[in-house]
Amino acid sequence: MSRQQRAEIDAMVRRPQPEAPRSVEEIRAGFRAMMGNMIVPAGIRTRTATLGDRPAVLVEPVDTPKAGTILYFHGALTWSVHRRRRCR
Repeated sequence: MSRQQRAEIDAMVRRPQPEAPRSVEEIRAGFRAMMGNMIVPAGIRTRTATLGDRPAVLVEPVDTPKAGTILYFHGALTWSVHRRRRCR
């Protein structure tokens, strides 16, 4: 990820939050819109995949993919902490 991309993400994360809680669908739509603006660097390919019954994205080098995969779950911890705080 480039410095410019990190700065753009930082600016997006720091935007004022909505007054009312957003639905899961709204959160997902916002994330898709944000990620749709990110440029995949040259030499990297992405493709949709399925992990269990969930959609996923496989990101790998074009020329020489290596054995192994890093599994990254985004947002789950933030969501669970947010839900716990709201339920109290």
